[in-house]
Amino acid sequence: MARTGVSVLTVALFAGQALGATTGGGVPADVPALFWAAVGARGATYAGFRDRLVAGGEASRPFLEQMAQNGAEWQERAMARVLLERLDKPTQVAGLLEWTPQVEESRRPSIRVARYGEALAARCAETPMVLVERIWKHNGLLAKHPPLNAKAYAAEALGNLRVAGAVGALCHLVLSEEAPDGAYCPVRVWAAADALGKIGDRRAVPALLRLHLLYRSSGAAGDALDKCIDRSTIRTVRVFARRINDQHVRRLLEAIADRKAKELAAGEE
Repeated sequence: MARTGVSVLTVALFAGQALGATTGGGVPADVPALFWAAVGARGATYAGFRDRLVAGGEASRPFLEQMAQNGAEWQERAMARVLLERLDKPTQVAGLLEWTPQVEESRRPSIRVARYGEALAARCAETPMVLVERIWKHNGLLAKHPPLNAKAYAAEALGNLRVAGAVGALCHLVLSEEAPDGAYCPVRVWAAADALGKIGDRRAVPALLRLHLLYRSSGAAGDALDKCIDRSTIRTVRVFARRINDQHVRRLLEAIADRKAKELAAGEE
């Protein structure tokens, strides 16, 4: 995304210079600058930009609503929805950021993720963008006792809630790290792939295809891909399969595409 390539410092300096001015549409001139800075920043720097936008209150709303609907990239739309959620439901968000679920522990990561994910989904049903912010920007959710797989719990909850606005952030999590040869799929990546399958959005297909190359025979990736493919993306899967050298992954992807094509054809009869 070209605009996020600008250094955070440059945007922050521009934001400071613009403070107090307004655009032609009545939106304070610092709102767009702070917004782009928040999109590109992380950690405490990000939180500072985010909190300044929220503190601006209703003055920020017109710009944020426009970006939530018409942002060119998922980062823009997600950032706007995170901020709008904090404007609309400050009490609920504040309560969540200091909440740690009390869920029975298990030695099996998959069971732990399912239990924490279910608890988070119940608690975040009205504020799902807190979960998106967690896996993308590392907010304070679960901060009192941050578990090792905190991002996995948030991803599982987003899948349980079927949050379409989380697809971009989940794809980002799926592709956030390279796996050494022979490595197992990390729990957080598995959880993100599983969530994408539950949401069933075709925009996830490219990320799930690459996940097959990173971890070869990841069951979560195959199941999720099967649920996300539609008629418009079957060809994408076939072309991707033809262009890779790994014969095992190629056969796996071709089988998924063939099965999905037959399923869709049967549904039209």
